[in-house]
Amino acid sequence: MGDITTKGLALNDYAQVKEERAYVKSYSLRLEMDPIEVPIVLPNVFFDLAKSELREESKIALDTVFSILQRNPTITIGLRSHTDYRDTDAKNDALSQARAQSCVDYLIEKGIPTARLTAVGMGEKEPFVISTDYKGYGAEKFKAGDNLTESFIRRLNSEDQEVANQINRRTDFKVLSDDYVPSTVVAGGESENGGAAQPKKDENPIGQTMTLGPKDRSLGKIAMDNGMNVVQLKNLNGGLRGARPMPGMVIKVTPNGDYTAFDADHYQVKRGDTMRIIAKETGANVKDIRDLNGFKSDKDLIIGSWIQIK
Repeated sequence: MGDITTKGLALNDYAQVKEERAYVKSYSLRLEMDPIEVPIVLPNVFFDLAKSELREESKIALDTVFSILQRNPTITIGLRSHTDYRDTDAKNDALSQARAQSCVDYLIEKGIPTARLTAVGMGEKEPFVISTDYKGYGAEKFKAGDNLTESFIRRLNSEDQEVANQINRRTDFKVLSDDYVPSTVVAGGESENGGAAQPKKDENPIGQTMTLGPKDRSLGKIAMDNGMNVVQLKNLNGGLRGARPMPGMVIKVTPNGDYTAFDADHYQVKRGDTMRIIAKETGANVKDIRDLNGFKSDKDLIIGSWIQIK
């Protein structure tokens, strides 16, 4: 916060308080939250083994996040849940997503709009790195820079292995945007914008797309990496109803992007589509659709994916 001084102020800049025979000068202060570039780990967000239901002590830590959101009504956040390396990737991804969603659901129950929250299941993909100022659980056992990967942990004794795994089993949050527009109530009691975060209107960058790879299995993670929450990502891609992330899927990833040129020669695959149906609906040629996208058969069509038609 900047300094405030009374130097240079005249007597008529003050308002008299007659009861106290004093004069006061009022200042209007605007406090802003510093951007959070590094995820903030939430201590004491605990879950029972292999379960996703919040324990009572976990709710206390999430109440802190609720207070931050209340004090900063224009920010949106991503709540991320991590697992240790034990069990399969698929099970860890599913468990961490369910745990992150439990945290989000709790904040929604307390009154935070859904559009301000994104649940991201990180699985075991991001092992914790001990920072120079880390003072949390097990800090005395590790030094700054230690990366708690599976190979690192397996070299430890059994007691320290369990400590390292517990540190990896964490929940954190990161600010995704600071331009959320709180919804307003109009006639009938409905939200004017449905609680959705409104993009800045200063510019419309050329819309970009992303082709998902084998590791791109979480819409929440994809949204976070592109500065959105999952609601915004889905809206950008027509809702993605019935779609799930899979390798080869093409999606739009630029918030407020200009997709005019892209939409002119692309089509989004719907459930039940075949190349023949798409050709008939768009006036394209089946052979062109096959050649432009490298398709061999209708099995290559992915629900929700954008494909080129001309």
